[in-house]
Amino acid sequence: MHSASIESPKRNRKMSDVGVGSSSSSSSSSSSSSSSSSSFPITCTIVTRLARAFHNTLASTMFALVLTALLATSLSAPLDDLPIIDQSLVDEVNSHNRWKADLSEQFRNMTIREARRLCGAFLQAEPSEDVMPKPLSDDPVPAAFDARQKWPNSIHPIRNQADCGSCWAFAATESLSDRFAIQSNNSVEVVLSPQDLVSCDNSDGDEGCMGGFPIRAWKYMKSTGVVADSCYPYSSGTDDETGQCLLTGSKDCPSGSGQVKLYKAASAYSVGSTSDIEAIQREIMTNGPVEAAFQVYQDFYAYRKGVYEHLSGSLVGGHAVKVVGWGTQDGVDFWLVANSWGSSWADLEGYFMIRRGTNECQFESQMVAGLADLNDVYVD
Repeated sequence: MHSASIESPKRNRKMSDVGVGSSSSSSSSSSSSSSSSSSFPITCTIVTRLARAFHNTLASTMFALVLTALLATSLSAPLDDLPIIDQSLVDEVNSHNRWKADLSEQFRNMTIREARRLCGAFLQAEPSEDVMPKPLSDDPVPAAFDARQKWPNSIHPIRNQADCGSCWAFAATESLSDRFAIQSNNSVEVVLSPQDLVSCDNSDGDEGCMGGFPIRAWKYMKSTGVVADSCYPYSSGTDDETGQCLLTGSKDCPSGSGQVKLYKAASAYSVGSTSDIEAIQREIMTNGPVEAAFQVYQDFYAYRKGVYEHLSGSLVGGHAVKVVGWGTQDGVDFWLVANSWGSSWADLEGYFMIRRGTNECQFESQMVAGLADLNDVYVD
């Protein structure tokens, strides 16, 4: 049975608590803030001198004072209240000619504070519970692979976590849903409930809409199991609230339709490493999609198409996604990834490509998965 949930605390966690930053990132952010503050008096002096040089009149003095006040207001605004993306960031990214950015309709009016709510993956190092299974074949790893093509009826559609830091729960349940279909030859066809993880998995550091550890999600799915999405539909995305666990003491589904039926993972393990990319590829081509977590910067919110690599903007948080394949575009190796920001995000209808083989944004150091437990699907 599931354990009772507690109310989600207010969102006041500092970036240092999220576990996504590095000392260099923190130093850079601090340096940038200090630079902005120290440059303000210098800017005011320059403006005043220019005005007096042009005409030493009351009008020029008023011009200097007004412009100085505007600068003061701009520089004193909290960084979290600034836009997550703007035209200058888009122009900066596109000037590198690496991948295409634009002012996404989805995020153009969103602040950094609001955008951070979508980043709910805790990226601290976490020990694996089980050992990754050995590959079933020594066949050469293909240059390109897409799980949707190998298992066309087993890879489920893109989902939308909406206004909640539940990416860790979506990537975990989506990957296990696919693996149930793959391992059972589609005899077990189920879309697992991310709401189950969000509201009920709170016994080991996972915090619902406040975020969670990908490997701990898999450990929970192994020890406790999760129900189908039809039994416990997703609701936290509408108000950024974790909510109470509704799977305590009742055999009836919270949806009011059917009885509780739990689906479990048979294992929970880390996948490959930054020094063994081939092991990651073999895991995906053998057992199905895996969950990855990575550092998200401002420019990722402006992603439209191409092979993503961080080019501009500050660190926002940690994000978890489902990896379904790999390939090469214009000489750049990439991972093919399913995001959980809806099918209208980016040109690939909810999917994106991120650079492969360079541990871009820590992407290759944070992969986890588990096998589906086909012997332990039962009614609670």
